[in-house]
Amino acid sequence: MILLALLLIAIGVALSRWMKGFALVPATILAWIAAVNLAGLYSFSLIETVGAAFLCGACLQFGYLAGAFLWAPRLVPAKKHAALAARR
Repeated sequence: MILLALLLIAIGVALSRWMKGFALVPATILAWIAAVNLAGLYSFSLIETVGAAFLCGACLQFGYLAGAFLWAPRLVPAKKHAALAARR
């Protein structure tokens, strides 16, 4: 389950780089489905399954937030220069 959480954090970072925030809704649903399937493989109880689904959704969204903070400073100067180049 830890491997899935780390993978979802990486996917969240990738989503923040190439997609808008609305992409989190279907990605979170897919993460919940993956968590439920993995919980079925490991014979988790109902409480553990719900906890795993919550953890997977939270990891995906945390990765998106972390990716937004990582990439935002690099994109701002590029937009600023593009606006200045359009004025000339």
